[in-house]
Amino acid sequence: GYNIEYSSEKPDIPETTFRAVSGIDTLDSLGGVFATDGTIRDLLLGSPLHRAGLGPGMTVIGINEHRFSANRLKDALSLTSLIGKLTLLVSSGDSFEHHTVIYDGGPRYMRITRDANQQDLLEEILKPRP
Repeated sequence: GYNIEYSSEKPDIPETTFRAVSGIDTLDSLGGVFATDGTIRDLLLGSPLHRAGLGPGMTVIGINEHRFSANRLKDALSLTSLIGKLTLLVSSGDSFEHHTVIYDGGPRYMRITRDANQQDLLEEILKPRP
């Protein structure tokens, strides 16, 4: 009775939900969560960030030839639908590395929507019992 859809608009999520993360949430698009200083906090296996060779603990210091900031990441993510990639300068240990993230979907956020043509099994499960 429900479908998973993606939207470019970030949903309003109460801070108490499991998905409310501190930092920059790109889980549904790039597949990771960044701290505001560019450190990769979490990463989904098989995601565009993972396929580009990135991992938790690495710090992005440059994005598309500019110094990293939360706004630059959001702007660069929006441009992926036009250019199909992000170029990241990353600090890992005592070395610097360039990584190209292949992704062309722009910002994406997962939503679960009700399908009126299907039976709502969740409503049945959650219904109070006598």
